[in-house]
Amino acid sequence: MSREIEQGTWDTFEPTGYPEDITTGGLGPCTGIIIFDESSRITVGGHFPHSHEAENFEDMLNSAARRFSYSPLVHIYLSGCCHDQDLEDFDPQAIRLYVETQVRKSFPEGAQIHVCWPKPGIGSVTMTLDPDTGEMFID
Repeated sequence: MSREIEQGTWDTFEPTGYPEDITTGGLGPCTGIIIFDESSRITVGGHFPHSHEAENFEDMLNSAARRFSYSPLVHIYLSGCCHDQDLEDFDPQAIRLYVETQVRKSFPEGAQIHVCWPKPGIGSVTMTLDPDTGEMFID
């Protein structure tokens, strides 16, 4: 069984209620962020259609960062925001830069940020975290 992070949400998964994996798919123009703490095994994930336009995007990141401020074992994975989108006013480079900048501003210096933006030619990706092992898969 897997748990899907729904578009536009910011979900928290506690280690006692883990399914087999935590996933967010259909990341074409959307941005996916999955935050995993190795020590507590708590996971926070989000699937954002327009992260650069969301009023509360920075607040959500800051809230997640406070939750993990005690841990040196935090991994933050970023993906999605694919180049191959025929959308008006869609600038993946600008959106990616914005997301990366906000994540780096919100989380402490020791947080491990894994930037996994897809290469041109890829129209959509899925992020899947195995919370038992901490492994991230991006397809």
